[in-house]
Amino acid sequence: MTTMVVDHFDLCTALARVFIARHSESPLGSSLPTIPAQLPVSALSAGSRVRTTFQRLDAHTVRDLGEVTVKNMFDTRGTGPGTVEEAVTALIAAAITLPAGGGLNDRDDEGSRPGTTIPGQPASHAQLLEDLGRVANWQHIRKLSDRPLFAVGVEAMAPEEIQEAVQRINSLTATDIAPVSPLADPVEELVALVARLDSHQRTLLRRRFLATAPSDHADIAALLAIPVDNVRHIEVQLHGLLARTFHFGTATGNLLASIRTEIQPVAALARLVRLHPDLAAQVPELDVPLWHVLDRLDDYFEVTDGWAAAPHTDAARDHTRTWLEDSADPYGAAAIDELAATSTMPRQELVAWLEWCGYPISHGHVLTRTATLGDHTAGILAVAGSPLTTEAIIQQIDSALDRQALQDTLDSDDRIQETAPSTWTLRAPDVPPDADVRKLIAIRVDASGGGVDLHDLIGSISNELDVTASTILEAVAPAGFDIVEGRVQPRENAQARKSPAETRRLFQHAAGWRLRTTLTRDHLRGSGFPVPIAVSAIVGCLEGSTVELESRLGTQPIRWSGPQPTSGSIKRFLDDLGLVEGQMVFLDFRHDGRFDVTAAPHVDKKAAPLASALALIGVSAVDSDDEAIAALAAAAGLPTDAKPRQVLSAYHQRGDEDIALELESLWTRPSRTSPLRLTSVLSEGAEQPLQAVTPDLPSTATDETDTRVESVDHHAPDGLPVPDGYRSVGWIRVSEAQAAVDAYRLRRDTPVLTHNVIVGWARYYPNKSASVNTFDAAVHLARMTDHHESIVCRITEYEAAAVINAATRGRTVMISPPGKNWSGRVEYYPRNSSAALRLDSTTRLLRIHNNEQTEGADGELQHRNETGD
Repeated sequence: MTTMVVDHFDLCTALARVFIARHSESPLGSSLPTIPAQLPVSALSAGSRVRTTFQRLDAHTVRDLGEVTVKNMFDTRGTGPGTVEEAVTALIAAAITLPAGGGLNDRDDEGSRPGTTIPGQPASHAQLLEDLGRVANWQHIRKLSDRPLFAVGVEAMAPEEIQEAVQRINSLTATDIAPVSPLADPVEELVALVARLDSHQRTLLRRRFLATAPSDHADIAALLAIPVDNVRHIEVQLHGLLARTFHFGTATGNLLASIRTEIQPVAALARLVRLHPDLAAQVPELDVPLWHVLDRLDDYFEVTDGWAAAPHTDAARDHTRTWLEDSADPYGAAAIDELAATSTMPRQELVAWLEWCGYPISHGHVLTRTATLGDHTAGILAVAGSPLTTEAIIQQIDSALDRQALQDTLDSDDRIQETAPSTWTLRAPDVPPDADVRKLIAIRVDASGGGVDLHDLIGSISNELDVTASTILEAVAPAGFDIVEGRVQPRENAQARKSPAETRRLFQHAAGWRLRTTLTRDHLRGSGFPVPIAVSAIVGCLEGSTVELESRLGTQPIRWSGPQPTSGSIKRFLDDLGLVEGQMVFLDFRHDGRFDVTAAPHVDKKAAPLASALALIGVSAVDSDDEAIAALAAAAGLPTDAKPRQVLSAYHQRGDEDIALELESLWTRPSRTSPLRLTSVLSEGAEQPLQAVTPDLPSTATDETDTRVESVDHHAPDGLPVPDGYRSVGWIRVSEAQAAVDAYRLRRDTPVLTHNVIVGWARYYPNKSASVNTFDAAVHLARMTDHHESIVCRITEYEAAAVINAATRGRTVMISPPGKNWSGRVEYYPRNSSAALRLDSTTRLLRIHNNEQTEGADGELQHRNETGD
C-alpha cells in the first residue's frame, strides 16, 4: 500500500499510532533513518505545540531527535497524547515524502541550528499567540465572547505596575483577542454534502444512518442489487467522508464540539435546542431535524429518549454511577441538593435524568443500591430520619410487595433492627477506622478560625494519635475539608467525600492504590473516563487542576475540571497488554507518584472463595488463609489483624458486593429461618401456602425449619424435584445475575466475567424488540461455548436481583415484580451441596407454571456467533 491509493495524512496518522503503541522506547534515529538530518524541526508539518515540545527537548534540527523516543516525548512537560501523535505523524510524513539524504543518525559538522521560524523569538511565544486565538474562537463558538479569558493571581503587595498589568490581563475577552467570525450555516453544509453523494451513498445515508429502524447490510444490498461486501465498503467510505467534511473548524464540526462540551456527561435535548436553535432546523434534503442528523453521523454524540450524551448514553450512565458512588453514604443514598450543587444540569433536569437511569428517589435523596430488598430498605431507612413501619416501607418500594416477605428479609438483615412490632430502623454503623483523625481535624480547623497550615496539622495530630501523615491526608476530604495552597479549610460545598478506604473498587496495596474497572469500547478507542474523587486525593489533584503522573508509557493526566475527576486515555497501555473489551484491569496509583495499568490476575473458574476475592482486589496468590485475610483487610483500609466479620462488614459498607458475596459463602452459615407462609397463584388459580426450603440439607437435619415441599408435580431436566405449580427455568450463577442487573441499568450488552475471563453475556434488547415478551424480560443470558453463545434463558431485572439476594442471604427468596402477583422463586443450594457442585451454581430460578409464554425460538434467541453481522 502506498500514499497513491490512500489518503496521505490518514496513512501517516495510522502508522504513527502503530509506532507509538509498539515502539515507545525505540530511538527515532534508527526508526526513521531517511529524514534529512539538517532539516529544521520548524519545517515539519506540525503546529506550535509540537515545536514547543521539541524546544523543551533541545531539538532544533531533525538530527537532534536521533536518540529521542516516544516515551521521552510523553515525559516532556505539557505534552499529551495528541501532541505526541502529531509529532510522530509529521516525522513519518517527512520520511515518506522528502528525498533520501543524511538521516537522523548522520552527524555532519556543517549545518547551523536554526531556532524558530521567527528569529530571536522562542517557539513558546508563537504557541501562546496561536493558542490564544484558538481559545478566543472557541469562546465565540460557545457564545461566551464577553467572558474574561484569564484569572491570573498576584500577591497583594506586588508593585502597582504589576497589579495593573494583571488587571489588564484578567479583563481580556475573546472579542479582544480575535474578532467574531461570521457564522456559517450547518444546515447548508449538510445540504451541500448530500448533493455530492451518489445514489448508492444517499440510499445508505437514509436507510442505515438516519432511519429510525436502520436496515441491515443484506437488505440494502438487495435493494441496490449489489453484493453485501460492496455495501460495507460504501459505508466505510461514507464514514470517512463525514469525518473529513465535518471536522472542527466547519460550522457543523464547531456545533458538534460545543454540544459535546455542554452535555458532559448528559443534557436534556430540549435545553440544548434552547441554547442552539439551529438544532431544531429541518435539513431539507433529508427531512429530519439537524440534531437527528448530528446524532446519527457523529460517534461522540447520541440522543436517546430526549437525552443527549457524549459520547453516548451508556457512558453517561457509567459516569453518573461513578459520581453517585462517590457521593453516596454507606447505605447508597446521596442528597440531591448536594448533587445539584456540583452538577452542570439544572436540579429538575438532574432528577429527571436520575429517574430515567432507574434510580429511585426518597426524602430528597437518590438511592443507588436497590438490587436486593435489604439494600433498598436500608437506603430508605438511612434517609427517613426516623423508624418506619413495614407498611411505610412497602409504599416506598412497591405497593404490591408482600408484607411477610419484607418482614422476613428485614429479620435476617444484620443492618436493620426492629424497634417496635413491625417498625424498623438501622443499627448503629461501625465507627470508621479514622474517626478520631477526622474529629481532630475538625477541632483543629474550628479552633484556628477556618483554616490551619497542613504541616502544622499533620505534626499535631500525628504526635497525639501516633498515625502517619498519609492517614491524615486521606482523612481530610471525608472530614469535609479541602487543602488549598497548603492550608486545610472547610469545603465551600459541605458534601462529604469518601476516603480511598471507603471507595468501591479502590484497594490499598503496599505500593499504593489500585482501582478496578472493566474495559469498554470507549477505553479501547482512547476516550477519557471518570474516576472516583478519592483518586484525586491520592494523586493530589485539586478541583480545577491537572496532575501528570509518570508511567512506563509516558505521562498520564488526571484532570478535575467538572463535578467528577477524569483520567486521560489509557489506550496505549491496553494496546501494549493486548487487552479486549470486557476484561478487568487495575489502574495503579503508586505512592512514588507513578501510574500503570495491569491486567487482573487470572484465577481458575472453580477457585476457592478466598482466591476469587483476592483476584477482585488485584492479588494473585498468598501462602495461607491468614495472609489472604490480612491482604483483604489492608485493601479495605483495615488493620491487617482485623477479624473476618470486620472485613466482611467493610466490603458491604463500601458497596463491593462481589467480594462480600465470596467472603459470605466462606464465613457465614446459610440462614435457616421459619417458613415464609406466602401466598402464590398456582396454575389452577387456587391459593395455597408455599413454604421456604433450603434444598439439599444434610439428611440428619431435624430442625423444623428445614421443611421440604411435599407435593411435587414433576422433575426438572437437572433431575431435582420442582414444587407444585412451578417450572424450572435454569441454574443462574450470581455473576450472570449481576451482569443482567447491570445490563438493565446500563441498557446495553454486559459481559459475564469469571476471574477476568468473559464466560458469557447478558444481552440487552430494547423494549421495542420482538424478543421482549409478555413476561417483560429484556435480557437474555448466554454462556460462551467454543466462541459461540448458548442461550440459557431470558430473565427479568427482578429475577436477577432475587438471584443475588438468595445467594447473598443463603436462603430461598420469592420474586414479586411491581404490581403483579408472585411470579416465582429462587431456590438456594449451599455451595458444598452435591447439586451446587454438579451444576456450578447455588441458585435455581423457578417460575410459576403458565405465568409466561414458553421460551421461544425467535431469531434473537438463536445461538449467536459474536463475530456475526
